Amino acid sequence: MLADDEAIATAVALLAGAHGLIGPDAAVRALELARACRDEVEVGFGCCRDTTGRRFLRGDQWGAAAGVRRLTVPAHRAVCAGRGGASGCMADSQTLRALVLGCSLKSTSQQSSSELLGREVLDALADHDVDGEVLRVADLGVKFGVSTDEGDGDGWPAVREKILAAQILVIATPIWMGQPSSVAKMVLERLDAELAETDDRGRPSMYDKVGVVAVVGNEDGAHHVSAEVFQALNDVGFSIPAGGVTYWVGEAMGSEDYQDAGPKPDTTGTTTKTLAANAAHLARLLAATPYPAS
Repeated sequence: MLADDEAIATAVALLAGAHGLIGPDAAVRALELARACRDEVEVGFGCCRDTTGRRFLRGDQWGAAAGVRRLTVPAHRAVCAGRGGASGCMADSQTLRALVLGCSLKSTSQQSSSELLGREVLDALADHDVDGEVLRVADLGVKFGVSTDEGDGDGWPAVREKILAAQILVIATPIWMGQPSSVAKMVLERLDAELAETDDRGRPSMYDKVGVVAVVGNEDGAHHVSAEVFQALNDVGFSIPAGGVTYWVGEAMGSEDYQDAGPKPDTTGTTTKTLAANAAHLARLLAATPYPAS
């Protein structure tokens, strides 16, 4: 991953002091080289080098730290060591969090099959050390629009703060007329504002976040719905993991709801577990190795 020169020097010093891997001048030398090239320094996969390719911590020394999976360094940057490389760790100070947006047309006074599936996704994510919450969007006073704040009484700014604080966003929607619900489409329209928003590194505000989808309906349409939602999420910066949708659809022209159909551990349940595992995996990779500014 990328880290500043103080972070590199601190990491090298910690490795030297804790494991006796390198000489007493290594931290000073690392800092000198990092400052000399004036570029960010890349750490991971068996070596530590600056962006010009000059290696200042030998691969065999870095690899000898196989037992060291993570180090907390200044600015909460993760510096990875050992055979796992950059993909094997994330900053200790960061806990993965998921937000489920239940996009049922119903208020919370009524039970919702799409929210039920969203909660099952959250339960599955908990097996991968991810916590979170479920919001029923229809109850939150979110206004129609394409800005981050549509003025007095708009519930979206509070929702947006929760999205910004999360690493995983779950859109849980029913199928209506073969489409995502109007509430889900309103959420996507509000996310359109993120095309003009950036973080403190000048990157799109939703970079390094994972987007997944949970869909329910009493006839076909889950693939079409997930395709629409995936495109919109990816357009504003979310990353989509492999197997990023879980769904249940009942018999065509039927009337049975998911909440009445009973547990589906061998079909929807298995898919939900795969979604959770892959979403958590990708979120940790992005936390450890963020997208670069462009």
